[in-house]
Amino acid sequence: MSRVVLIVIACWLGVATSALAADDDASEPMQDVRPPFGVVGGTVFTQGTVTFSYRFERLALDGLMNGDDELPIWVVASDYEVVPTKQNDNAHVFELTWTPFEEVTFLFALPYHIKTMDQLYMGQRFTSDSQGLGDLDVLLLYRVMDDRRSRTHLTLGLSFPTGSIDQTDLSPAAAGGLQRLPYSMQLGSGTVDVQVGFTYSGKHRGTYWGGQIEGELHAGTNANDYQLGHSYAVSAWAGQRWFSWLGTSFRLGWYQRFNVNGADPLLDPILSPASPANDPAKQAMRRLDVLFGLDFYFTGGGLEGTRISVEAGLPAYQNLDGPQLRPQWLVNVGFRHVF
Repeated sequence: MSRVVLIVIACWLGVATSALAADDDASEPMQDVRPPFGVVGGTVFTQGTVTFSYRFERLALDGLMNGDDELPIWVVASDYEVVPTKQNDNAHVFELTWTPFEEVTFLFALPYHIKTMDQLYMGQRFTSDSQGLGDLDVLLLYRVMDDRRSRTHLTLGLSFPTGSIDQTDLSPAAAGGLQRLPYSMQLGSGTVDVQVGFTYSGKHRGTYWGGQIEGELHAGTNANDYQLGHSYAVSAWAGQRWFSWLGTSFRLGWYQRFNVNGADPLLDPILSPASPANDPAKQAMRRLDVLFGLDFYFTGGGLEGTRISVEAGLPAYQNLDGPQLRPQWLVNVGFRHVF
């Protein structure tokens, strides 16, 4: 791990430790504490509260890696007929929460994906596109503890396979005809998935901090004879509310995804040109992201209860089962309104 990563971890620990050591200011309730915008399911609300949020997510991938080593395209092209060179994953995510009881918040989230992948086939460059609704998430957030200083809650939910796993596009590798797109270009998992998590939040005056552990388990095999690899994520953050209308945050996020089990028969090298993006054994990855956030709060007028946020960052460390496209940067931007 690089020296830069160790420095930012030390800075975060310093902020969190100093905040924990300080006396709490009871004039600020925990319901005013909100984690960075990219932390999904990180907030529970008071009884009767309904919120709506919109979030635009973008993950940009460029270049190839195997392990933590970069690979020139020409080296990979010597082993594969088709080589991915660049990919953009965009998503418009619509989210609704409802808190019928003080201990329980329901969260519903539905993404609309827009994906593009640039590929190289025998010296010819072409772009594949995929877009449509993703999988529907229904989560239950159960408040375990909540006082004037800290809060913890558990997450349990299901993801329903509303996203397509049959996306195709025209390809010169298929003589200009339609061809099944790689695993990363599909819109859903094709299975009912279980999501579990634990979230902690703390605060002292204008300073807040927290952490989250979450995992996604794919149940069974989908209609195309494969199961996406299970994944988990760990986040730790610290932030400061400088004014009633402005806050900033810093977050470290570890994400790990495992390889695909089984294989889509239409991506078999016998039926489709060989590509690392079509290989179920080349989908696993481990990544540490460093992200910075900016939050604007409306505290009066017709927009009271609205928060506009942006969180952006890049990988500080990554290790990919490759050849595989390398994540370059990511951003979350959007708003949440509390009714």
